[in-house]
Amino acid sequence: MKTVDNFDTLRNILEFPTKDVFYVISIIQRPKDFAEGFTERRHKEHFVKHYFVRSVKELDDLKPKIIECCKLYNARAYLGLDAKNIKKVISKTIQDEAELLLLDGEQAISRYKKNYHSICRLKECSESSLRYVHLDLDRSGTEGYDLALDLEAKLLEFSHRWRVLNSPNGYHFIAKIRSNDGNINIQELGNFLKKYKEENSLEETELEMKMNSMVVLFKG
Repeated sequence: MKTVDNFDTLRNILEFPTKDVFYVISIIQRPKDFAEGFTERRHKEHFVKHYFVRSVKELDDLKPKIIECCKLYNARAYLGLDAKNIKKVISKTIQDEAELLLLDGEQAISRYKKNYHSICRLKECSESSLRYVHLDLDRSGTEGYDLALDLEAKLLEFSHRWRVLNSPNGYHFIAKIRSNDGNINIQELGNFLKKYKEENSLEETELEMKMNSMVVLFKG
């Protein structure tokens, strides 16, 4: 599987409108990256570590550590496009920890461990002013490259600010939903993608539209 390095492209889309905004980078092991998958685990993926980035400089400084961690654990680094607001995270944490007082010890510990890893990624903790649409094209090789070029050209109808990223299985296309040159009409984009998949004999999972999802930052 090819090496994917999207640091340079993604660092140029990060926005920090206030000092309360940060992005979550998750180091994740995926079964598809192991010859025998995760036969001993019930989950489809395993979170190794999270990094919280509050500036472009922090991302640059963390780059060597992120790459080292990915290589050590045979994992992928994902950047959450839905930037988080620290005040929303703190508010949600306080609310959930208060509810822990109503549980018995075993339940409280289990819930606490889960909250520690999940609250920072919850939708309700997102910075609402930073919203992205993400198209995931799962076609590789020469065919995937040609298809990506064609799709990129046709997407200009919806926005002139698309960024194209490499992914282990193809390409990611991302664009801010609200931009200086207007809003992307999500319904029209969805109708276009449906027709595009039919014209190019793409399965439903080979071209998906997602909102504020995670995109691959690095895969060694």
